[in-house]
Amino acid sequence: AGADPSTLATLVNRRLLRIEERLDVRRVELTHDVLCPVVKASRDLRHEHEAREETEKVLAAQRARELAARSALVRARQVASACIGLAVIAVAAALLALFSLQRARHAEQVAEQTRLESERARGGAEQLLGYLSGDVERELESFGQLQVLTEFLKRQIDYFHALPAQLRDVESTRNGALAMIRYARAWRVMGGSLVTAGASASEGIGLLEGLQKAGDASDATTVALARGYSMLGIIQLTQNDPVALTTSTKALTVIRPVAEAPDAPAELRFNYAEILVVHGYAQLGENQFKEGIETQRKALQILRSLGAEDLSNVDATALFAEASGRLCELLQAVGQDDEAHDVAQRALGLDERVLELRPGNRLALHAQQMNVGVLVAIAYDRLQIADLQKLAQRQVDISLSLLHLDPGNVATLFNLAQAEFAVGDANTSAGRLDQVVPFYERGIDHRLQARDGGGAFRLVAVNDLAQRADIAAQIGDMAGATRLLSRSGPLRESLIKAFGRDAKISRLAEANVAYGTAAVALQRDDLPVAQRDAIAAVQSALSGNASPGLEQSQSITLIYVASHIAAQAAYRQGQFAEAEKNERAGLEARNRVPVENVSDRRDVAVKSTWLAMAIARQGRLDEAAKIILPVVRFERDLAARNHGDQFVPVELAGGLYAEALTDKAHAPALLQEARMLLDSVLPSVRGMHDVRQWRERVAAGLPAG
Repeated sequence: AGADPSTLATLVNRRLLRIEERLDVRRVELTHDVLCPVVKASRDLRHEHEAREETEKVLAAQRARELAARSALVRARQVASACIGLAVIAVAAALLALFSLQRARHAEQVAEQTRLESERARGGAEQLLGYLSGDVERELESFGQLQVLTEFLKRQIDYFHALPAQLRDVESTRNGALAMIRYARAWRVMGGSLVTAGASASEGIGLLEGLQKAGDASDATTVALARGYSMLGIIQLTQNDPVALTTSTKALTVIRPVAEAPDAPAELRFNYAEILVVHGYAQLGENQFKEGIETQRKALQILRSLGAEDLSNVDATALFAEASGRLCELLQAVGQDDEAHDVAQRALGLDERVLELRPGNRLALHAQQMNVGVLVAIAYDRLQIADLQKLAQRQVDISLSLLHLDPGNVATLFNLAQAEFAVGDANTSAGRLDQVVPFYERGIDHRLQARDGGGAFRLVAVNDLAQRADIAAQIGDMAGATRLLSRSGPLRESLIKAFGRDAKISRLAEANVAYGTAAVALQRDDLPVAQRDAIAAVQSALSGNASPGLEQSQSITLIYVASHIAAQAAYRQGQFAEAEKNERAGLEARNRVPVENVSDRRDVAVKSTWLAMAIARQGRLDEAAKIILPVVRFERDLAARNHGDQFVPVELAGGLYAEALTDKAHAPALLQEARMLLDSVLPSVRGMHDVRQWRERVAAGLPAG
């Protein structure tokens, strides 16, 4: 009553009311039961207001009568009977006023009770939201329902933003902040904007820091803040931000005091283990291998105490398997293959048991993917090529299962690409050269689908294109090499557009493209172009300051591989001093990162062979011998335990040729052994450009002079 005629339409448009026609009668209804308490409270307040107005009217009337009574007293003697009547009326009015006052007080009590019930209902709803975004979040993520999870978290964030400031208590603020942090995690994994994910995590962190400054020292807020720092650190790592490890360390600093307390609850320690696993991954990205190993061991110890190994806590078991995979990656990086193999096998056993209990569990499948990936690397180091091929294909199958659960997951796409590359590399080692490039191209397709995961993903994709183009050219598939190289240009331009041409990440992208073109030119025997582009790649990699982590490792890798191409081109043109200078520069860069696993040592051995050759051709035979003799011993050891790697004989033959340059007395025998090794490889490998050149060098004998 008394409202503007358009009010009803406005409420309908705002979806608070709806109008339905029933038996030609228009009915106005609330859109949802949750509005009933609000409407009831409004009605009660209106009734209270009306009662107060009525009371005020009565009191006003009483005052008017009292004035009239005073006036009548002057004539009291004349109208005594009338005064008595007025007195009776006054008493009645007073009784009525008292009754109205009591009704008003009762109305106030009802209104207060309604408010308290509304507060309790809101608190219960927020507790339910906290549960849904906690336990249910874990379940949704476990089974690949990240899209559903993201939509739910977005609604929770919108609810918090719409909540009036006077209604935001500690619990509602904490729940809102946690929703923002969880939203950032889901958004990052799904390949959404990292800027959006980072902003969401930062907003959540700001709210939690505000709670702590206001005196909230609860464990719940402490854990939520630690999770926020941990999530922001991973986002920064993906963005190639140099402060990523610092942010991740801050997460440990926040949670460690409460998590390591003697009476710390199981859920708190589980969160601590999660943060440790993520921090160890960040340490791996920063090449802090030994520190990362200690971090992952600590996480495993905590999870073991929570029942991970006996499956009394299945979530802890799944995380235990993932932490094992991260530990294995670190162990394999420092050459501890035996321990890495044992840890990975035990983790795979736990994965299988989790998947029996929860078929399709995404976390268990992801852990399985990581641990099989470690076994792939170990099989390569152990030269077990048949096992390498089977394991690499198994890694592809697991990755496809994960992708089926979560089609938009950029991390899964990224890892699937790595698995496809592993199959291609396994076929290369086995000499099945016609089955290499298709796997590389499929891997590149997956890498490009994951490029929205951030600048780091795109930089890795450019590097992959250059490396795979190099291998494709080496095995003689120039068309495949050209196709791969052609796809690197748009990625490079996208990085330049996003970060600017002078940014280190953009320079590294340009260096990768130059390295790829140099590698292909070398295989085409276009030596001046190969030398020019390789030197350009080195200069681009050296320009600017590389931040620790991906930029630093990419700089080192590019200087290493591009310098080797420049050295080969110089050597083949007779520029032996230039070849020595380039090869030394590459090896010096590589020595900045520990060289401990077999695959890295093999690569260094190949580069050292060319260095020894360049030095020997300058007449410094003793110096060259000191370099090549350890290489030959290493290569002979590999050959003695080789199980099908077609390139071990080629690498040993190259070392023997370099040794022959330094030892003319034993040169005939060394060259004969090298000739036999080169003849022992498959015809497909003998037909490769580089292998043909080795055969020609060995057949020609020692150069004159």
